[in-house]
Amino acid sequence: MRGRVIVSRLSKMCLVGKVGSIVLFVGCGQNFSEKSVEESLRDKGLRPLPAVLEQQQSIPEPVREGARSSLGGINVIVPQGWSVETPSSSMRLAEYRLPSTAGDGTLAVFRFGPGQGGGVEANIDRWLGQFQQPDGRDSRAVARLWTEEVDGLSAHLVDVSGTFSVGAMSGGSGQPQPNYSMLGAIIEAPSGMFVFKLTGPESSIMEWRKDFLAYIQSTRTE
Repeated sequence: MRGRVIVSRLSKMCLVGKVGSIVLFVGCGQNFSEKSVEESLRDKGLRPLPAVLEQQQSIPEPVREGARSSLGGINVIVPQGWSVETPSSSMRLAEYRLPSTAGDGTLAVFRFGPGQGGGVEANIDRWLGQFQQPDGRDSRAVARLWTEEVDGLSAHLVDVSGTFSVGAMSGGSGQPQPNYSMLGAIIEAPSGMFVFKLTGPESSIMEWRKDFLAYIQSTRTE
């Protein structure tokens, strides 16, 4: 009929958004997309403002227990029951709390670049020197030391107990702690040396020992 236009029902909806002075038409014909903002804009021949990209890249991926977590060069699976903590020192790459009725254990993770960190033996000697034995023996005489291969990498492990005495920066309270244990691991990776130090009351560390070893064995290079 002349003078009249019959408009059919719209089957598609378009969302109009504005970024800076550029008007973007996003989501036409759909209300969900698995593409990132950058990919969607690229398909339309557009580029997002630098501030948009910077905001996207600054959002960290949350670390969940039971999930694989990147440590920057290697990644690991966080055992269920561990609490992912904010590192108490800028020197720590990551920190976990292992809850126990006997007293929580603390796992501190450090990363050193190639040629840094003092080497494997120097770190093991320092760890053993932080423990004193009730009978006066050298802690190396009672400690268990062994090496495993993990995803083609060498992992050097230490298991020692006694009276632990060291400052907070190194995982202690500054006061002698009798009946304490430490499980430590040093992994030599292409991106550097990763150091894992778990300390706490002897019974609580024993409770989490199997999970700590599984955590170390879960290591994969990136």
